Amino acid sequence: MAVLLIAAAFVVLLGDGDDASPQERLREAADKLSSAQALELEGSFGSSLDSGRVKVLRSGHITGELRVDGQTRPLVKVDDDVFVKADKSFWQRKLGFVNLEKFQVDGERWGRIESSSLELDFQRYATPSALAASLRSFTSIGIRSDLEVTRNGRRVTKIVTSRGTYYLSKDNQLVRIELTVPHLHADVTAHSSSVTTVNELRVRVNELKNSLDVTRSARISEVKGCENESASGCTVRVRVTVSRAPTGSKTLVNVYIWITEETKTGRKLGDCTTTATVIGLSSTWTECRVSTPEWTSFYRTSEKRRIHWWMQAEPMAVAVDDSDISRMLSAISRG
Repeated sequence: MAVLLIAAAFVVLLGDGDDASPQERLREAADKLSSAQALELEGSFGSSLDSGRVKVLRSGHITGELRVDGQTRPLVKVDDDVFVKADKSFWQRKLGFVNLEKFQVDGERWGRIESSSLELDFQRYATPSALAASLRSFTSIGIRSDLEVTRNGRRVTKIVTSRGTYYLSKDNQLVRIELTVPHLHADVTAHSSSVTTVNELRVRVNELKNSLDVTRSARISEVKGCENESASGCTVRVRVTVSRAPTGSKTLVNVYIWITEETKTGRKLGDCTTTATVIGLSSTWTECRVSTPEWTSFYRTSEKRRIHWWMQAEPMAVAVDDSDISRMLSAISRG
């Protein structure tokens, strides 16, 4: 009886008679990952257990859907820039004082968020080459057990190591990974072609024009005007600055300008919008002209009654311009 029990246990461990060691199986899985052009990961990522489904290119560029601030949202990461698509309430919370209605922000809109919002460094831990390197790094000492189990109706080999658990298919494809540090619990699908992932990335990057930017804070440091004033209009000049911008970086800022009668909260006489390009932490002047029937009527009256007016402006940083989109598309094309 004892002999029979030992034999039964031996069959469970070796599965279908494959004599390859766990270390050899991990290395074969690594070789197959090395040739993959993209990975699809579905699970949870990072200490906050943000969940979702993402596709990762060999370069670390990402597209997919990920849970951010309690809600699953479309996401794009190209190099160090991370963008999500979210509704007005999300961006209002992120931007705080900015009145999004002035910038015609309604419904869902793309915007750049802090790269630290992604707690898992996908480029370091979750690209095909990164996972392959991890699989190759194990020696027999680092492998604690291997066992054939059923997962999602499929027989797989569960290999427990000193750093986490790996699930391999019968032909030694990595199908799931469970790491504690960094937290990465996800089903894994390797793709020999990156076409689908690249196409999705390109579509989404092309949608980023006029996306918001919560990583940089724009403000109006000075309002100057009214210049060239007449009944036909009033030109308002404003000085724009940006904080939290890297030295030498370029930031587009949309500026909404409006004029009210007598006081800041008086009757609105007209508005206009303009865009400033701010380099680094320096300031930039921009201007636009308010020209409306309300202004014309008011101005003609004020010439006789000496009524005053107020000029006000509000800025909002924009994440990318056409050159940024071209740069990102080129980066995606390189893989």
